[in-house]
Amino acid sequence: MGAGLLLLFILKGGKRNKRVVFIGIGIAVVAVICLLLFPVLVPRESNFPRSVHLREMIWTEAWHIFAARPLFGGGFLGYQLYSVHAGEAFRVHAHNILLDMLDNFGLVGCALIGVYSVRVIFHRIQDFHRDRMIPLFLAVLLATAIHGITDVPILGSQSGTFIMLLLAL
Repeated sequence: MGAGLLLLFILKGGKRNKRVVFIGIGIAVVAVICLLLFPVLVPRESNFPRSVHLREMIWTEAWHIFAARPLFGGGFLGYQLYSVHAGEAFRVHAHNILLDMLDNFGLVGCALIGVYSVRVIFHRIQDFHRDRMIPLFLAVLLATAIHGITDVPILGSQSGTFIMLLLAL
């Protein structure tokens, strides 16, 4: 979300926003230093190595699911259905937006979604000077993409916003 907010301020421009960007970067640097020096500030930090290990296992499993049905995937909720059958119902998504989409829709579905998304994004960027909402659109898109690297499923509330923005255009 921080990267999205930073992009939003940069795209909105103006002298005042440039000061806000520098202040924001300063706050982010101080926050990172505080988190490194005082890890107790982040309750999940103590569980970080286990979380990384679990995600690596989930990503390996997701890759195997994709490899079993690479063209069309396992269908909507493909990863979740596989997990339920494997007795791992708590794993409802692949913890990576691309792997989750590959498991669900395969290469064909991801290609279609990708072509549509790129087309929409470029059209929105072309309207940058006419539509005041473009910076917000791009900021949400960036925040979703960054979060999607390690957690967000295609149906998640965070990426659901991204999909709704794309579909609403």
